[in-house]
Amino acid sequence: MPKIRQTYIDNYFKCGLKPKFKEHSTVNQDMSKMSNISFNEIDTLKRMKQVINEPNFNSIKLPFVLPHYKRDSDKTTNSAGTSQKHLLIKSRNEDSETYKKKRKKKSDGPIGKSSSSCEKKVTPAKKHTKSFSKKMTSPVRKAVSTFIGVYSPNKNVDLDKTMLRDDEYISTDLINDLNINKTSNKVTILSNTPLVRIDQVSINMITSTKKKVSENTNKPGTDTGLNASAKKVEDTNKEERNPWVLDFVRNILKYVAGHASLKKLLTCKETTILNRFLKLPRNEYIFICIKLHLRTKTWYNVFKFSTSVKLKLCDREVMDMYKCLIDEGFVDSDYSSDSVDSLLNHLLLSDVKDLCAGFKLSISPRATKSMMIEKLIANCGKQSTLTSRKSTRDILLERITEKMGHCFRINTDFNNILHKVHLLYKFVNDDFQKVNDLYFFLSKTRDGTIIMPQITVNEDYEIFSSITCFSRFQQAYELKEEVLAAIETKSIDRLYELCATAYEELKLVVESNITEDKPVCIQRFTPGYQYTKALSTGLRHLTKRYSVIVAEWLQFLLKKSKYCKNAMGFWYNTLIKVQFTHIKQYEAATSSLLEALQDKNLSNVDITELNVRAEVIKKSHRHKVSQLQFGQISSLQPILMEDFPCIEIDAMAIRSDVPGKKRNYYEKTEAGLEHFHVEQLALKHYFKNGFTNGLHCEGTLVVSIFFTLFWDIIYGDKVPYAFVNQIQYYPLDLMYKEFYVNRQEAIRKRLTEIECNWSLTELSDHVCTTWTNHYREKSFINAEIVDEPTHLFDILLCIGRLKLRKIMEHLVTDFKTYHSGLPDLFLWNVCDKKCKFVEVKGENDKLSAKQKCWLDFLRSINADIEVCHVHSMGSKRKARNIKTEKDPMKSQK
Repeated sequence: MPKIRQTYIDNYFKCGLKPKFKEHSTVNQDMSKMSNISFNEIDTLKRMKQVINEPNFNSIKLPFVLPHYKRDSDKTTNSAGTSQKHLLIKSRNEDSETYKKKRKKKSDGPIGKSSSSCEKKVTPAKKHTKSFSKKMTSPVRKAVSTFIGVYSPNKNVDLDKTMLRDDEYISTDLINDLNINKTSNKVTILSNTPLVRIDQVSINMITSTKKKVSENTNKPGTDTGLNASAKKVEDTNKEERNPWVLDFVRNILKYVAGHASLKKLLTCKETTILNRFLKLPRNEYIFICIKLHLRTKTWYNVFKFSTSVKLKLCDREVMDMYKCLIDEGFVDSDYSSDSVDSLLNHLLLSDVKDLCAGFKLSISPRATKSMMIEKLIANCGKQSTLTSRKSTRDILLERITEKMGHCFRINTDFNNILHKVHLLYKFVNDDFQKVNDLYFFLSKTRDGTIIMPQITVNEDYEIFSSITCFSRFQQAYELKEEVLAAIETKSIDRLYELCATAYEELKLVVESNITEDKPVCIQRFTPGYQYTKALSTGLRHLTKRYSVIVAEWLQFLLKKSKYCKNAMGFWYNTLIKVQFTHIKQYEAATSSLLEALQDKNLSNVDITELNVRAEVIKKSHRHKVSQLQFGQISSLQPILMEDFPCIEIDAMAIRSDVPGKKRNYYEKTEAGLEHFHVEQLALKHYFKNGFTNGLHCEGTLVVSIFFTLFWDIIYGDKVPYAFVNQIQYYPLDLMYKEFYVNRQEAIRKRLTEIECNWSLTELSDHVCTTWTNHYREKSFINAEIVDEPTHLFDILLCIGRLKLRKIMEHLVTDFKTYHSGLPDLFLWNVCDKKCKFVEVKGENDKLSAKQKCWLDFLRSINADIEVCHVHSMGSKRKARNIKTEKDPMKSQK
């Protein structure tokens, strides 16, 4: 047997043209001692040098020649684009020139690129015996198995910006596999199977292995009798213990990976990490990562966190999970770089008290946690003892580490990938601002509480043309999410910073002059729209404290921004209010009002709201407008809509101490006091005056009728970008005026059929069939408004076919504006074929702009409308108002 050449460990980490050897004597020592040292213990340069510096060691024998690279870039070139970094161990008995030639032949193409890659001969590594493999492990990083190979360009291209080919995305077949999370046989240096070169691994080899396993398990006679039944029970119990969130994650990844357009938005690096994530040895490991993703991004003790999420693992299994997730890079464990202040905040109050007692700090019994932390930090500046080599800060960090124990936090890059995958799945639906909202929705669809409508998803329509395009949208979308979070927590200063950032980013988008030839409803998936939405949402909470800056933002939105044009009325109204009320710029406010009243892009609701603002400016005592301005405003104002038919009813009220909360009313009956809301009280009044049926629906009835009559048109596949994701329950253009434009011919035909072309039998059949087939599905239909579809048909007859056609036409032309604001009550009498729309108002409650517009429209088509004012009996405010009205008459006498 030829003598094995020896090399220093230092030479392994040096990059040179040739390996450096040095002659030295053979180590004379017990092999038993030699076997106690493994490469796993010396996997870093520091540990290796420590071993070398031992007095009994002059060198270490290696059973194989370690690879040497000509330059550092060769390391990344040979392993770029894949997470399957299997080590090729080969004896270098041949000369170095032959070794160089073999290295040049190494393929840099994509894994599995050639169909014959799996047919290449697999050669075992020389001088690597089975006995020695039990005593040593590789000093390189542990091999990680993934589902598929990843495209590796010939040059070192940034994987974050590299798109995959069609055959290199996440394998949906493997996601569907029931054994997806079971431990697989990894081809590592410790295995007894022959080692395989990295360019000889293919998708077929991975999938064929799994097929063989499944074929063997399905053979007759493998598990029979009691063993087979026991195994079935065990598998069932395992499935029951698996949290439902794992199924949601699999379904989300499966859908994104199988979507023709969405899968192209994942980079090579992201695909590799997701594949590794899905191949974790146990379901519990995946579950804990998802829980860390959903929680606040902070440090958690691994044992306490496992207990809090009800993970049924023993302490040893928890530590195995902890080490596995760290090795795979899904969690971080090193919190030494964090500040002392942040680490102390992670501790419990009792632990902070113990630290204060350990440093003998005097703490008041009423001291809060923040006060204790301040004292501990102040104590860090003091010297511990004259003889101590450690500072007080080092001692405090050691004691904090003892209190915190083994902690972990989800890795930032991995957390961002999970967030991106969830965003790819839910970005079309604004109902899911948080991942928890999405999971709750999916849980309802799983148990059958929510049934999604049958739609035809057009996966070929690309909303995002590239990964970069989606990344810019994601950045803007996440900023909008932060704005909503700051509003929820009422963090005004943080909200101002976010709005200022959105304003600067929006300016860059506008200055770039990028022409986006996209439909209006698709433009909301652009960075400009998201920044505009974030700024528009946040500035309404900053009008008092940052009024001057808010006015500047609003002027920019009105003049420069081409996004969110349906919010222009709100921008004008807010700008006028800020200028007139907060900044005291009366002339500027008047000019803004005149400009707004002349803008043709505003809706009737916007003009009605501005009309109220115009009356305030005209009648203001703080600033008297000139007669010229008074006349200009009056000429542009619409006629005030105030003279609606109304009635007043009295009732005994129970006042609430909560500002803005509606009062409850009551009546004395034989059973005692009976409580009513204001709408219920009004319904009871109308039931006594001739109406046999009534609903407190606030517009859901009209919207439900609209979806029932137009279901086939709404959920049709005529518009290519209407449905691009399975999570939609209405088309993307429904909330835009282009919904009517895109389906104008079909909508006009249906309106004519509703008015006259359909017979009563055809209309009844259409309503009953559509309602029966779809009332359970997720849509704008409220299934609780009627018990039977025939009752809905009776309502249509009471409204009248001509009036119904006009109401549907008014709604379909601008669904976003008019699907709300309808009157509170709908009353009807089947025998008399009559109905009434009633808006109910309590004390000090006024009609909104949308309510005025709807009442005015219903009155224009000769519908029966009314405003019902409910007053409380014995109200001091009412008595005071009556008294002030009578005072002038007393003075005249």
